Amino acid sequence: MLGTDGRIGNMKKVISFLGLALLGVCAGEQGSEAENALPPVGDAGKALLGPGAPVKKESKEVSAEEAALREAAEKGDAEAQYRLARLIKPEDPSSGVYSMNRGEGENASFALLKRISSESDIEAAKWYLAAAKQGHAKAQYCVALCYDYGDGVEEDKAECVRWYRAAADQGHVLAQFNLASYYYIGQGVKRDVQEALRRFRLAAEAGEVRAQCNMGLFYVLGEEVEQNLEEAVRWFRLAADQGDADGEYNLGLCYEDGEGVPADREEALKWYRKAAEQGHKLAIQRLEVLEPKQQKKP
Repeated sequence: MLGTDGRIGNMKKVISFLGLALLGVCAGEQGSEAENALPPVGDAGKALLGPGAPVKKESKEVSAEEAALREAAEKGDAEAQYRLARLIKPEDPSSGVYSMNRGEGENASFALLKRISSESDIEAAKWYLAAAKQGHAKAQYCVALCYDYGDGVEEDKAECVRWYRAAADQGHVLAQFNLASYYYIGQGVKRDVQEALRRFRLAAEAGEVRAQCNMGLFYVLGEEVEQNLEEAVRWFRLAADQGDADGEYNLGLCYEDGEGVPADREEALKWYRKAAEQGHKLAIQRLEVLEPKQQKKP
């Protein structure tokens, strides 16, 4: 999430970017989602790898669990296909292996990082796609992540948006948040701030803290909504009450400046301290201003 300098009254210091905050980390899903979440997949009409992209060879023994899942997956069981993909490739798509390619001559020292897709990336992609095509929302989310990161498939933001939408329309919260982000910045889809707002609101109402912070920022800025600092505070508080550092910081700003709530220095300090305990740099800076350490006498 991004932030700027200044004060909330000047619409400058509130932190929470209306865009790609920690985009699509499957392992970040909460509750029962956590055990059923995770990475990528491909598309029928596209090559699983870009032209000339290397494939990392690998070998492994097949477990009894994998054999059972594979048998069910091959019979068309969507849940088995999804779980098989998770078993084959449990890592998040943003943590892939990279290869360093160096230029020649004058550019020999310039390093270009390029993802290497392993055999497991490609096979996981195949099974995620198989499940996604049957309407499996979590698999659709993982398909989107795959295209988002180019994990086992060629990166394609339009395809990524298509699959985020499929999952989001079934109520997948992180897909909803990521789709809103892409509508806001206009990547992979025509920019549509009103649609971004609508989808951020859906994700925020479902408890996604980054979306809640973003809703607060919409109301601070008065973007696509009438400026309403009380409503901004409500959204920041929802995020803060879940322990989100940006929400805590934003709420601290509101209390410090009396924006949307009566000014309350102690309440501001309380929220700044909570955010600072999580390493929030701007909260730490505010504490240094409001609670300067006593100068030691020589």
